Amino acid sequence: SAMPPMGIVYGAAWGALPQHVPPRAPRPRAVELLDDGALMRIVERAEGAVREMELQIAEQKAEPPAISAEDQQQLVALYDDMIERFDVREYQQKHGMQPYESTVCALEAGQLVPVYFANVQYNSIFYRKALSMAGLRNLILCGREIFAELKAQLFASDPSKYTGAGGLNRMKRMTGNMVDLDTVVLRCNDPTTLETINKMNKAKGNRVYANVQEFAHSRQAAEMAVAAALPLLEGFVKEFGLTKAQQKTRRVQTSQVDAGKIPVAHDNSSRGKWPLWQYINAGVNTMHVNVPNMADIIGALLRAPFAALRAYLRCKDLPEELARFYEDGISDSCFNGKWKALEEFNAGLDKQGSITQILADLQAKHQSVFTAQFFDADDRKHTKEIREMVRLAKGVCARDRSGATRPITKADVRAWVNDPAVEI
Repeated sequence: SAMPPMGIVYGAAWGALPQHVPPRAPRPRAVELLDDGALMRIVERAEGAVREMELQIAEQKAEPPAISAEDQQQLVALYDDMIERFDVREYQQKHGMQPYESTVCALEAGQLVPVYFANVQYNSIFYRKALSMAGLRNLILCGREIFAELKAQLFASDPSKYTGAGGLNRMKRMTGNMVDLDTVVLRCNDPTTLETINKMNKAKGNRVYANVQEFAHSRQAAEMAVAAALPLLEGFVKEFGLTKAQQKTRRVQTSQVDAGKIPVAHDNSSRGKWPLWQYINAGVNTMHVNVPNMADIIGALLRAPFAALRAYLRCKDLPEELARFYEDGISDSCFNGKWKALEEFNAGLDKQGSITQILADLQAKHQSVFTAQFFDADDRKHTKEIREMVRLAKGVCARDRSGATRPITKADVRAWVNDPAVEI
């Protein structure tokens, strides 16, 4: 593959800083982008194929969908556009870019991405967001292969299971970060968790814990973790049809789970060595079960790259929305977190401009009309409310669930009044 641009350190320790180099020249366009409608259709084809695959993930025939060379070129070029529009003074200043990070956006598709810590103050947020987009872009090229390599190892979270360049090792090199292949079943260091447990215990006359550390080392925490872990382990074994020997190799045997003997890990090298373990490091104290959340894995590796493009296409021509996309849609967390952020961001966009949302906004805007007395005087069929909403919505256009923008009808208003959460 092509050599990485000068000035960025590759293959270094976690959080290594790039060296300072002068600002880069604008990147020439290698591919002419299609119109937004055609690009969205490419994204939708890819997303549809992933959804079909997800329905049969446990079956051997379930393979990640391939992308044609032509579609791949367009998607990569769209990422180039996304990154180039992020690499401007507005976002550099907003997200704290440092002078030595000035070439981070010069990375090209297929090149190695510097390893970075998620959500820590080591490099700037600008740097980590730029690397996040570079990693998502590379998943267009190699996400399918990484997913297949992880599946071949039954999505083992133990790094030592992936020898050579494949699996988690490939993901780390190509995206700068990794996907979590275990599931947190209890966050012992979460004050909200402690508060909830203490309220329950106090009501029952049981022990109340002085702090999160005391709770984290309690028998109750261990038993809660075991109760949550066992059905997840059993479900994974059943879903993939694992034999006793495979369960032992994959370290998912329920017989090895004991609330009195939960192993403790202090760094990521110990990940996946046991069916259930407690992770304690730098203020974090969590219980992990050695099986993945498959929806999150598919989302992180196969859906997130397209979800980012879908959101970008919907925001790129609206300056305020584009800024919100870079702020909220692109997360510098691990890839599980990136997927969740994009999923939530797109869900929010789905509601904007929808018939349901527009009708809710109209009613909220006219609260002086829709008073308690107004509703008290209405009949059971909401005749007055429907009539008034039809009047307010006259001539107003909004987007229906098919994506088409059209005038709001009386039938739409009636459906919304009867069920404000309805998708129209």
